[in-house]
Amino acid sequence: MLLAALRRGDLELALSTFEHNEVDMQATALLSDPMVAVCPRGHPLAGAVALTWRELLDQPLLLLREGSGLRALVDRCFESLGVQPRPAQQVTHVATAMAMAASGMGVAILPAYALRVSNFGNLVGVALTEPALSREISLVH
Repeated sequence: MLLAALRRGDLELALSTFEHNEVDMQATALLSDPMVAVCPRGHPLAGAVALTWRELLDQPLLLLREGSGLRALVDRCFESLGVQPRPAQQVTHVATAMAMAASGMGVAILPAYALRVSNFGNLVGVALTEPALSREISLVH
């Protein structure tokens, strides 16, 4: 949607994540936002320093719906390990996944920024490793 608006000239630049390089666009990476496992403070995983992606497979996962950029990133990560996640719930909005995690319905896999802007004080984000995964925020024109 943003790329189309840039191409039409409706926008001069966009700040967002992009799945692939566009030959007619110039992108400058501004920051890297790591993916984390989001759960309430009392959850058994909440005290971990880091978790592997495989350690999440036995958890009720709260994932963004198929077709979203975040979901594609998560799916590709699991695929690289030769496994497929079985989400307990698929949601459209990051805020919905966070609310469900805050109420103890499962573990959400989200970018760390979500915790910084969250109104849910009982949530923690645990770093994900093996592999560590980040999404890149870029300025595109």
